[in-house]
Amino acid sequence: MSLTQTLLIAICIFGVSDARSAETMSIAIAKGTSAIGSAPLVVAISGHHFAKRGVNAALIEYPDDVAVKEAVAEGRAEFGAAQLDGGFLASAAAHRLKIIAPEYSDKTGFPAMGLLVSDAAYKAGLRGPQSLAHRRIGMTSPDSAARFELIKAAQRYGIAPDAIEQVWLASEAKQLSAFENGAVDAVVVPFATALELRRESKAAAVIRLSDYLEAQQGVVFALADTIRAKRDEVETFMRAYRAAVTDYDLTFQQRDDEGSVLPGAHFSEYLSAMAKQAAIEPALLAYALPYCDHLARLDVDDLERQLQFWQNEGLVPTGITVDSIIDLSFNPEHIGGWQPERKSE
Repeated sequence: MSLTQTLLIAICIFGVSDARSAETMSIAIAKGTSAIGSAPLVVAISGHHFAKRGVNAALIEYPDDVAVKEAVAEGRAEFGAAQLDGGFLASAAAHRLKIIAPEYSDKTGFPAMGLLVSDAAYKAGLRGPQSLAHRRIGMTSPDSAARFELIKAAQRYGIAPDAIEQVWLASEAKQLSAFENGAVDAVVVPFATALELRRESKAAAVIRLSDYLEAQQGVVFALADTIRAKRDEVETFMRAYRAAVTDYDLTFQQRDDEGSVLPGAHFSEYLSAMAKQAAIEPALLAYALPYCDHLARLDVDDLERQLQFWQNEGLVPTGITVDSIIDLSFNPEHIGGWQPERKSE
């Protein structure tokens, strides 16, 4: 048998491997409960949406969102997923990070943030944003997404930001310590954390901020240089991500007439994978699954509102525009009436 015949037989038996099979994509995410927001990315891995496109993809855990942004900015990871807050917008402006897709949103029916209220504060009348005046509310930092949501929800009831005693506690661990010691009336924490503490009878109530304000909470992003140098790879990433978001939507976001979940075929499999990634019980995670638009559309109007808020707070340069921190060329569909700026000829 000739060498040519041998090669033809081998091709018929094993097929031809895709040239892209050797590619590896690194996607930076924060570890712990922050990984809950990365649920669609976990589905992308577990559902083989990258593998089907001949790409090896890996979720690389970093201690927090700050480390995630640094990893992408320094080229140690090609893509990243982080919470949309003042810190992210400032980093995007400084390091030319481009938002290319949504990660998750705080949406009615799919709460991402919870206001955990102490027994004493609940008995004293703290029942929602309408009663936040003169309350001590613990949050991590002045540029946190929690602050944006809390203030915007309170303003719906005419409560000025300076009427709320905002206490900065640096980390979730310090938030919970202050809460348990009675140093604050309430804390804003990930909804899964709030549920867990309420289940352990360590709080009187969990108030879902998404009942008062819906907001884009997490985003997927890449360095502008990466987009320019590896455009085909970014396009492949986005095709896989869009397919994963559709899979996630069909698996977790369908509801019957009474609002109960209609689980998809891979519900248990994906839930277990996400729970393992976030280090949380699957049964608890099922009540704290994040929302992602089924077409992976970014809520650009809300992004613009948030940018304006943080600029007014002096935490993001005023010269930064939405156009300068997003790249929708891979998925032009978006939520809202925003239109890109027209550049002068």
